[in-house]
Amino acid sequence: MSITVFYLFSIFTSFVMGSSMESVKDNILKSTIFYYDVEEVEFPYAKKQTLQFIAKTHLKYAVFNFDKNKMFSYTFVFDKKLISQYSIFIEIKKKFGEATLVAPLNYLWDLDECIVVLNKNILRMTLKSYIANYNK
Repeated sequence: MSITVFYLFSIFTSFVMGSSMESVKDNILKSTIFYYDVEEVEFPYAKKQTLQFIAKTHLKYAVFNFDKNKMFSYTFVFDKKLISQYSIFIEIKKKFGEATLVAPLNYLWDLDECIVVLNKNILRMTLKSYIANYNK
């Protein structure tokens, strides 16, 4: 089975901000690119929870961050030997249009409630409300 960037990006966009931990776990179990081992980490002082899934191929891993059981950010780390940043950039551009901010090897898309950032082989989506001083 050949994995395409389109397929990986469709998995990335299948997650919904504000989803519960259980909903994210269920979504992961439907995907064939992740191992089913879940590493759940809780930082009591930060009152945040993190789920990390190891990927089988093309992705190294994915990390999902929750606050009070609601997802506010998630990250996919691609294997840069198998998938180029440019191919990821093209798929994001098809979905969200031109990047709002461009710097060498860094792209940012400012969407309605979220920010999407592509930094080398790391793709992250975060709710704007969790970005310190975003509107200041």
